[in-house]
Amino acid sequence: MAIKTFDPAQIAVIVGPHIVEGFANEEFVSVSFQDDDWEHTSGADGEEMRTKKNDRRAVMTLTLLQSSASNDYLSGLRAADQASNNGVVPVLLKDNNGSTIIESVGGWIGRNPDVAMGKSPSNREWMIHLSNATAFVGGSTAN
Repeated sequence: MAIKTFDPAQIAVIVGPHIVEGFANEEFVSVSFQDDDWEHTSGADGEEMRTKKNDRRAVMTLTLLQSSASNDYLSGLRAADQASNNGVVPVLLKDNNGSTIIESVGGWIGRNPDVAMGKSPSNREWMIHLSNATAFVGGSTAN
């Protein structure tokens, strides 16, 4: 029996030319696809049919420390998009511990994250909309 190892530092998230860093302590990246790949219907006589949906939209959520320099990059990307409609960039998530890879040729910031300030540091949660996203969700290969 092999023992597998997971190292969070081996998760790479690249937004445009920027390598994201300063991730929050717990869950720091998630991707949610908007729709099922197929629609399944049944006729009155029981004949079944499936229809391919071709909807590859997804949302990537990045949770960063308040101190992360990547907040500056993402804020700048959003500001550029607001000013010139020029904020769509490629996005990549790669698990270097294994074989999971999610990519999109076009991602953009949907809105600013909520901001909270207090005695303790807080996180910033960025939602990046992904167009035509592809995913291979694999296992860990690192020993």
